Amino acid sequence: MAGVIAGKFTALLPDRSGVFSGQAADQNVTLIILAARSNHPMGIFGPGFQVLGDYMNRMQAQLANNALQYNYLGATSWLGIGERSTANQLMFATYFRTLEDVHAYAHSQLHREAWNWWNDITKSHPHLSIMHEVYQAPKIIGKMFISIIILQALVSQASL
Repeated sequence: MAGVIAGKFTALLPDRSGVFSGQAADQNVTLIILAARSNHPMGIFGPGFQVLGDYMNRMQAQLANNALQYNYLGATSWLGIGERSTANQLMFATYFRTLEDVHAYAHSQLHREAWNWWNDITKSHPHLSIMHEVYQAPKIIGKMFISIIILQALVSQASL
């Protein structure tokens, strides 16, 4: 049970100066779920998937190393192993302060490079797929998001 926190807790987000108020959901948060899948018979070993994964990893590292610049709060990643025998999907739950911060990062140099690469290879690599979903929970009275974690290691929002 290494890393497991006994009891019940909730994830709190720090304000822009890094201070925690002690109140859940008192800061804006925007979640973008990013995923990449190889539909090739060789799964993640299919053509192009390593390049795609490298771009995803480079972008996550850039965000982590420049968190204040991008108002990036953190991310959690998963390897999808239960849907297909080839264990062929990567997914990131990535947190920003606002939707505008997500949009600003989408137009950063590295993301544009990855975007251009993707647009160039879609016809030659039809077995590769990507997706994203974006959810915004603004700070308002009534608390629009909450997390409850019981006997769990730090994952998702709690790992931020």
